[in-house]
Amino acid sequence: VFVDQVDADIVAVTRHCPGTHQSVILVAYTAFSHPDPDYRRDYVKPLRVEGTVDEVILEATLKHRSGPRYSRPDGFQKNGVVINGLEDYVLELREHLKLSESQMLRSGESGGDSDLTQLDWTDFQPGSIVAIRVSLHDRVKPALSLLRELVSSFTHRVVPSHGELREVISRLDLSDLNKALYRCAEEEREEGQGAGVYEIPDFGPTVYCGLQGFMSLLSNIRPSNDLGHPMCNNLRQGNWMIDYVWQRLKRNSGTAELGEWLEKNLLAVTSVPRYLVPSYFDLVITGAYCLLLDRACSLMSS
Repeated sequence: VFVDQVDADIVAVTRHCPGTHQSVILVAYTAFSHPDPDYRRDYVKPLRVEGTVDEVILEATLKHRSGPRYSRPDGFQKNGVVINGLEDYVLELREHLKLSESQMLRSGESGGDSDLTQLDWTDFQPGSIVAIRVSLHDRVKPALSLLRELVSSFTHRVVPSHGELREVISRLDLSDLNKALYRCAEEEREEGQGAGVYEIPDFGPTVYCGLQGFMSLLSNIRPSNDLGHPMCNNLRQGNWMIDYVWQRLKRNSGTAELGEWLEKNLLAVTSVPRYLVPSYFDLVITGAYCLLLDRACSLMSS
């Protein structure tokens, strides 16, 4: 689930099903107070989605009835005996529409980006919702299938799927594991390796250069699904963090093989829609991290 506060009154909620590769995006124009019945909003920021729009599942709006028997929206009279509703309003509901049939959305210009579909609002007023179904582009599906297989192998400990990673990790000694998991900025600079820890915009530096630096943050983000965290924003905006992880390891001969494995498997993460990148980055990094910890414990005494 990913929630985007479009502006002060409009919120977009995206839910993705990894089984069908489909997403549902619901956009709600909230009205926490009675809007002026004569108010009309002309411009709403376009909705940009990664994939193709299959259908408009529903679009609905509440409209105030006109006529002498209906008061203004702020003229609600409470019934002293029963809970009464707002009789001055009527619901307009349309379901299962083609995009061309929608009265609230139309296809817009995506600015030359073939991965994005831009939807422009034609008539979206307070008290309205729209839900659309989106499918990913076919070229993205192989990357998602590979990631699902990889994640399943981590979850169920199926050896063949991540046997290559186990083999790579089995050749690491404690010094290599220290490099892969930890290392502060000063240790890196003393060896002349890289530029130090990773700097997350609007947050600051990670504690460690290695995977533990990212795991410490993910362990706080994961329980609350805090996809608005600066780390998640950075992952959605570009591949800098992903590239930092494998490039740093490839610079050292002892961890180069691990860096190559991460480069190959994180490439699939960079191919999925950007809103999914933080989740799949977490799954791949966590899976590798746990195997690295197992290896470290196996090299220590009881």
